[in-house]
Amino acid sequence: MLFYVVRRRLHELHLSFNEYASVELPANRTFPSVTHFFFNSNDVARWSEVRRLSRAFPRLEHLVMMSNPLSEFRGEPTAAEAEGAAGGLWDSSCVDFPHLKSLNVGLTPIESWEALDELRHFPRLVDVRLHGVKCAEVGDSAMRF
Repeated sequence: MLFYVVRRRLHELHLSFNEYASVELPANRTFPSVTHFFFNSNDVARWSEVRRLSRAFPRLEHLVMMSNPLSEFRGEPTAAEAEGAAGGLWDSSCVDFPHLKSLNVGLTPIESWEALDELRHFPRLVDVRLHGVKCAEVGDSAMRF
């Protein structure tokens, strides 16, 4: 009964400051009511780990992942996705987070505009927060806006 209540009524989930390096969630459980997820100050470095959140929270609109060692937004495909790509270039962001509107990846070690450019594939993304991301700092003389 408790799982049913949580699954249907929970809209915001905070799992920050837990030192998670991976995202371990049951593949057959989803939480469609969760729209806001806070995952700050953990140890997640690979986008393939973040992708698991998309499956568990299919209606996620706001994702906050500040202070994680994440440096890119591409992940390895699952076996089924790789097979479906039929040898072409597979792009994880085309299937991940279809409802995501806001992403905060401040204080992460993203160092290139190429990495940030991957965010263009998220169909509903309108707000990206990059506080403390080196390549987006205005004071960097190598970058011009």
